[in-house]
Amino acid sequence: MFKTNYHTHSKFCDGTGELEDYIISAINRGFDVLGFSGHAPLPFENDWTIPKSELWNYLKELTELKIKYKNRIIIKTGLEIDYIDNLSGPNNQYFKDLHLDYIIGSVHLLKAKTTEGYLGIDYKKSEIEQLINETFNEKAELLVKE
Repeated sequence: MFKTNYHTHSKFCDGTGELEDYIISAINRGFDVLGFSGHAPLPFENDWTIPKSELWNYLKELTELKIKYKNRIIIKTGLEIDYIDNLSGPNNQYFKDLHLDYIIGSVHLLKAKTTEGYLGIDYKKSEIEQLINETFNEKAELLVKE
């Protein structure tokens, strides 16, 4: 059986562990491939994505660990990149220029109707409730269709 995981977060975003700790754990569990997909930086401040100032450290550390563990496990470098209309997305040239092994496209935020800001759809209960109540006329099914 070929064991893989391509959705791993770490201390660089909303995870908690060191990259190398995840690699060692994957090796000990018999994984063949471990992919890291930290939440890509967004063009505004938040507490769950890799800060743009830390992105190069994330990429550099993964490059070093790929070499260190090349005979024991395949390490893949990726990012989970949010699509936000006219702001961010997997097709942005900035992300293409990183030459990642893979990308996970995602939508974690939607524009709020009343504040013109962005609210999370899977982060804080208060934000999803605000989206449903104010932007989708108290109808969760409209949010799901969005």
